[in-house]
Amino acid sequence: MIGVGYEHNTCFHLAEYRSDSAKELSEGAAVIVDGQREWVTYRDIVFHEERFAGFGRLFEQECVVSVGYVGSAQSRLFSLHHAVEFAMTQVELAREEGEPT
Repeated sequence: MIGVGYEHNTCFHLAEYRSDSAKELSEGAAVIVDGQREWVTYRDIVFHEERFAGFGRLFEQECVVSVGYVGSAQSRLFSLHHAVEFAMTQVELAREEGEPT
């Protein structure tokens, strides 16, 4: 991650997508279809980004994370596989504890 915190960690979003307990919702966006602008609806899930900073703190306590700088941006280097697996466990623990999923 370059210059952002865990609250913007997209591999934590992937963990939520992989969760069996994710709640679905309908979203919409304007897109160009055959040269014409159309409103298209699609299914997505409810994200809980408010948990991501806490996931990141725990992740750094339990996994290898190298912290340094790329230019003037604080950056973190870590295994995406480990981060997704870790966050999937955290999402499941939150569900078991009754937090919204």
